Amino acid sequence: MVEPTISWIKYFPVNDQQSIIAAEIKDPNIGWGAKLFNYQIDVYDKNNLKIASLKNDSFIYPAEIKYLFDIIQIKFQDIHHTKTNFSDFQWTPLKNFSQLDIKIREAKPGIIIPMAAKFLLKTLSLIIIHNNNPFKLSKLKIIGFLRNNQGQYVSASKTQLENKE
Repeated sequence: MVEPTISWIKYFPVNDQQSIIAAEIKDPNIGWGAKLFNYQIDVYDKNNLKIASLKNDSFIYPAEIKYLFDIIQIKFQDIHHTKTNFSDFQWTPLKNFSQLDIKIREAKPGIIIPMAAKFLLKTLSLIIIHNNNPFKLSKLKIIGFLRNNQGQYVSASKTQLENKE
């Protein structure tokens, strides 16, 4: 099996002490996915010194384009570049890989003007996700990216919903 490829990796500030690291990866294997793999992203400063590492695990469906998203305890301005390593793939053939049946039913980008006295505009996207599976989902992660007028990514956000029943 061929390891996923990294299409891009970007970082965004969260606050004075934290940054978001987001990456788009692609599984080039049409007939195989990984039900589990580990990844490590090493962060380097302008002097090519490793200043932080983050380790996590994930999964990827066959031929999927997936987004990795992590918050790291490092100042945004200290990040110069990163290096990513994948390991410990638990490859699973497509026939044994159960894919969720989830549909995005509605997506409405729009603009909200909070109050006439305020001159701030906020962009809002409403997305309704419909679970077509015969079971409840225990957890759902939603990752969103904000682009400017030139189409460049300027920020990212992740929401995690959990079924508490």
